[in-house]
Amino acid sequence: MNNDIFCIVPFLNFSSTNDGHPRLCCQASTWKDIDIKNLNIKDLWHSKKYNDIRNKFINGEWPDECNICKSRESKGIDSRRQDQLKIWNHLDFNKLINEPKIHYYDLRLGNTCNLKCIMCNPTNSSLWATESHLIEHLGSHNQHEGFTWADGKLLDSIMNNLQDVEVMYFSGGEPLLNKKHIGILDKLIESNLAHKISLEYDTNGTYINKIWMEKWKYFKNILIHLSIDGGKKVNEYVRYPVSYNKIINVIELLNNQPTIRTELQIALGAHNFHDLQSIIDLTKKYNLNVDNQYNISIVEFPKWMTIHNMTNTDKKYCINKYQKCSSRRVKSLLKTLKFTNNTPTQLQNYFKKLDTIRGLDHTNIFYWLYS
Repeated sequence: MNNDIFCIVPFLNFSSTNDGHPRLCCQASTWKDIDIKNLNIKDLWHSKKYNDIRNKFINGEWPDECNICKSRESKGIDSRRQDQLKIWNHLDFNKLINEPKIHYYDLRLGNTCNLKCIMCNPTNSSLWATESHLIEHLGSHNQHEGFTWADGKLLDSIMNNLQDVEVMYFSGGEPLLNKKHIGILDKLIESNLAHKISLEYDTNGTYINKIWMEKWKYFKNILIHLSIDGGKKVNEYVRYPVSYNKIINVIELLNNQPTIRTELQIALGAHNFHDLQSIIDLTKKYNLNVDNQYNISIVEFPKWMTIHNMTNTDKKYCINKYQKCSSRRVKSLLKTLKFTNNTPTQLQNYFKKLDTIRGLDHTNIFYWLYS
């Protein structure tokens, strides 16, 4: 196998989308032609589709589904493929290649959410459905049956196939609002499996409280990717209608739990790279994020929200400000910035539209969009 291309993910990871389709991982394109609701996990895991992907990696070929990792690596940006090879290096890869087993479940159980983040959409947040028809790049949205996939047979078959699982990862929507998620944890506790399994979450944090602390204590350990995208003003605009002070209270609560690790999850785009220092300061204050390697996801949609659409002045500011940042991820992103005389007109217009709908004023917050 070609180690420059090989990915271990298809041999150990099962991932679902909010609306009931499978994919290799959160970075891979979705198999829209497969509805998972009433399938059996064993049949799906050993299907021709999965096996074809595995064979491509064994033969040193990039699958079409993996263009994000392929593109990032071609630009010198760290990819999920590379990260996963390091994370799972305690396993016998040759054994997994011969007999793939699910060690990691990435379950997105629906799109129920209580926030309307500016880089999100109705597929990932039910609350966005009330406004999406007013936003050109989102359009109308139908809450179809796929969002209830967790009510079907697949989830039952997953719960009967947990013998090799090391990690269960929940995202959303907001996973702590999903009743099926609560049922999964209760069953794991009742079945005496919880102590063997680590839990990971992407969460906006607004529903974390002491009740969850009591439930999580039965599990091996907990990793919280807590979504926050800037200082108070920036974050409250981006993750509308979140309360920044409430998130700070949650961070303080989590910091007192010995089996819980909290990492700040940043969705980085043209609108908030400038304010990254607020996240850096927060991680230092609360001793978050291992070795200051911030958990950064890159805003990819719409394209005019990507970091490459920043103004030249803002790009120059970020390069000068963060070139000595300890984060390898930040440094690799800075290297991709090119001076192209961008004017983020579409982003400005989008924010003006949101201001009208939500009664806000972005110009006093994101002044660097006009530099």
